[in-house]
Amino acid sequence: IATDIREEAIDSVRKLPLSFVQEAYCQSALDPFPVPVTPDVVITNPPFHMAYELLMHWMQTYPTSHIVLLLRVNFLSSAVRQPFMSKYPPDTYVLPQRPSFVGDGKTDSPEYGWMHWGPAPRMREYGRLRVLGLSSEGERRGHTR
Repeated sequence: IATDIREEAIDSVRKLPLSFVQEAYCQSALDPFPVPVTPDVVITNPPFHMAYELLMHWMQTYPTSHIVLLLRVNFLSSAVRQPFMSKYPPDTYVLPQRPSFVGDGKTDSPEYGWMHWGPAPRMREYGRLRVLGLSSEGERRGHTR
């Protein structure tokens, strides 16, 4: 099941093979699904300004799900999020190459990583850190899978 707030993104998702996405909805990630569902994994690249709110929502709504977010690495270092991060540190998989989010190959300056919070109980002392391998030029441009 896929959701996005942009109709053009949902149109693209609907063109994927049926084995990959069976249902797609144009809606906010904070809205309840039109069908009852408990996903195995919630995976997304949330808007940074909403990432913490979305993370809290998904952790409460889907306690048995894995939550995987593509975020700036500096999401880990915030006085506001410190109490949460000290109780629920994610496993973090740092991208050694900055992603291009607009498709022209240009990147911004922050470092990014996939941050993973496993199913409940999520409280623990520390998370793991791993730097991922390099991606080929074709993979970075989305020409290979």
